[in-house]
Amino acid sequence: MVSLLGGLLLVLTACSPSIIGTLGIARLDDGSLDVLIRICRGSIDDLGLEAVGPLHRGATDEPDDSSWESIPDQEVTLSPSVTASGDVALPFDEGSVQDEVRYKLRSSGSEGNAFSAAFTSSDLDAIKPGRVLTPASGDQIESPLLTPQQFEEYATEFCD
Repeated sequence: MVSLLGGLLLVLTACSPSIIGTLGIARLDDGSLDVLIRICRGSIDDLGLEAVGPLHRGATDEPDDSSWESIPDQEVTLSPSVTASGDVALPFDEGSVQDEVRYKLRSSGSEGNAFSAAFTSSDLDAIKPGRVLTPASGDQIESPLLTPQQFEEYATEFCD
């Protein structure tokens, strides 16, 4: 199922940079957050925090407002670049993730991009030590919060 999802993502992004991996967000025992970067080929040179939309509420699923559109993206250059896999401390202040807005982490490199799951400040708060927020979904995965071992298995399958 996950391999099918990975293949579908590659087909859907044929005209844009390819998706070359996945990003997880892990809560460490000291309460800080790490970004788990797992890529299938090439290297990742930067990491960005992007507001991707408002929270949707109610039966109509209408957005609360459009203020999220004015939130500037944040980006940092990774030094050194990450090849295959790497863990980096979240280079953005967790407090900069505003309530009522959905975000994604995006990384890019010479051969394509990798993304995290969409998240809110509440989603970050819900990550307990020893858990990884992941974009994984499907029949075999019941929650976007995985153990580090489950995330590694997901990332391996994503690249296969």
